[in-house]
Amino acid sequence: MFGLFSKKQPAYIIRDIIWKSSAKKIQALTTELSAHATKTIIITYFPDTQRDVEQALQMSGIAYSHEINSPENVVVASAAVLSKSSRNPVGYRILFAEHHPSFKKEEALLQRITDGGTNIPVTFYVAMDEPLMQLFGSDRIMSVMEKMGFQEDESIEHTMISTSIQRAQQKIDEQQAFPLEASSAASWLQLNNIRF
Repeated sequence: MFGLFSKKQPAYIIRDIIWKSSAKKIQALTTELSAHATKTIIITYFPDTQRDVEQALQMSGIAYSHEINSPENVVVASAAVLSKSSRNPVGYRILFAEHHPSFKKEEALLQRITDGGTNIPVTFYVAMDEPLMQLFGSDRIMSVMEKMGFQEDESIEHTMISTSIQRAQQKIDEQQAFPLEASSAASWLQLNNIRF
């Protein structure tokens, strides 16, 4: 009745694609970009990740820019720059090269870049050897993947894993009220003294 009790559509829909290693994750990201010539923004949280992504793009011969609305189809943007930008990546496919350990920080950026939209697909490329994944027991998932016969170049997706990532991020937020910035996820966790 009058839309008072209707469920609000989410601004974004998260999809996590999980690889065994960071090297395979970056390789899959460049393969995906080579296969689809659509406007895409790759978002990174840490300078080390941005450097790895840019090196992989250069080695693959994929032209990219750091500016939204540039002639290149691929934009590589740091979350820090994007959160201060007056331009939203409207019309871009949104790919994250990593999760941030803090759910609050990630949520704030997602709200910012999907402002005004509904059901915008957002894809995270994740690797089991990343520090955030190791915090919540990626070894167990890796052993299950190996028992199931997953190859190095195969990925998994499941809402249970996405939910586990979110819960791990929220536990980190409970431990850290005023986080320090760092150049990598591992450094961030160490600087902020995060323990499980």
